[in-house]
Amino acid sequence: MPITSRTSGLLTSAAIKVPVTVATTAAIALHGLQTIDGVGLLEGARVLVKNQSNQIENGIYVATAGDWIRSGDFDGTNDIVKGTLVFVTDGIAHGGTSYRVSTTAPLVGTTNLSFVMQDSGGPAVVTGPFIDSTDFPFARDGIADDSAVFQAFHDACKAQGRVGILAAGQYRISNINWDGAVHIVGTTGMEGFDLGKGTWIIHDDPNHPAIRINGVNARGARLGSIGFYQPHPDAGPGWAPIAYPPVIDVRDCYGGVQLHNLYMWGVYDGISAVNSGRTEIHGLFGQFFHNVINFDQQYDACSVANIHN
Repeated sequence: MPITSRTSGLLTSAAIKVPVTVATTAAIALHGLQTIDGVGLLEGARVLVKNQSNQIENGIYVATAGDWIRSGDFDGTNDIVKGTLVFVTDGIAHGGTSYRVSTTAPLVGTTNLSFVMQDSGGPAVVTGPFIDSTDFPFARDGIADDSAVFQAFHDACKAQGRVGILAAGQYRISNINWDGAVHIVGTTGMEGFDLGKGTWIIHDDPNHPAIRINGVNARGARLGSIGFYQPHPDAGPGWAPIAYPPVIDVRDCYGGVQLHNLYMWGVYDGISAVNSGRTEIHGLFGQFFHNVINFDQQYDACSVANIHN
């Protein structure tokens, strides 16, 4: 018979854990009430620790003013298995995401413990050291031009081989040259238009796409959980939308571009892929005035699923 705890759930359940408040973005001291991922911890908060230099220390902890202890549902031999899942409720980078244990035959306190982010639009993606957009001088107000900073953010992710976390805010960008196998993820959900929530890219350049995923070196590029918005004139007699270029333009990339869980509102052309192949679009939502997706000159089969206009 399973043992039930009001605060820690089914202690004998290894499948899904009670949600944690935050997940770490870097290695931390397992001591004291600190701020993690933009959230000030209170006594008793559950924390997913996943970035320790000594991966044996990873797991779910209970935050206290003194030394932290492992949560009761994550401190025993039978508490976890490969695939154990935990949801993160808060945080700039990780709020609203889920992680699962990826270690084979994991033993708490004995084996290295690794976690992967569970992407609801497709396969899980390996987490590791992240690059946080809040470390870059983005305006994030939807007014100032963030293109140069965004390009620098992309280039840093490419050079260091690390996943980029695009924090909540409005990034006004254009003509980003995405020329590497870079993975950037935001915080936007899949339903509802609200520029005040989640990660949004504002695109108002009538001559260039917001992002051009370009060339063979971009094979393996991934973009997910981001909203896109294009402004148009107020409605009136003779109204017509502005014929913007696609917000995402995939060119001359012969495989492996993955676009998951994107929300587009007021967008003229959504995604275009030309002279490419194996473009994967899973989870595309919103309002489009012209083309949702355009494929041309594809060298291999593309994958499209869960599209809502």
